Amino acid sequence: MVPLIEGEDDGRDFTVTSFPLKEPGSITRIVTGAQRKVMQYLPITVTSEDWALIYSTGDEPAELYRLPSDPNQERNVIDDHFDVAVDLHRKLLGFLSEANTDPRHIEPRRKISKN
Repeated sequence: MVPLIEGEDDGRDFTVTSFPLKEPGSITRIVTGAQRKVMQYLPITVTSEDWALIYSTGDEPAELYRLPSDPNQERNVIDDHFDVAVDLHRKLLGFLSEANTDPRHIEPRRKISKN
């Protein structure tokens, strides 16, 4: 963190946002503190300057939005720019690995699907 604060490191060119990584069947207390059973994997968003990838696991199709022309994320362009989605997905996997994420949370997220 110090190199970033002192301007010696530019940081990453993307941001990852997600709920806590939980498997279906596990219990969570997100939002209200009440116990809830996780029914399915929850999406992860990877955002760069121009793109937002909403990633779902397994065979669930991911979504990709070009932010400068679609800031409200209404037009999924993953079919036209799958290479961008693959690149952001690769960055997500690298980020999870660098953060020492438990491999059981990474493995179901290795595949990316489109419509």
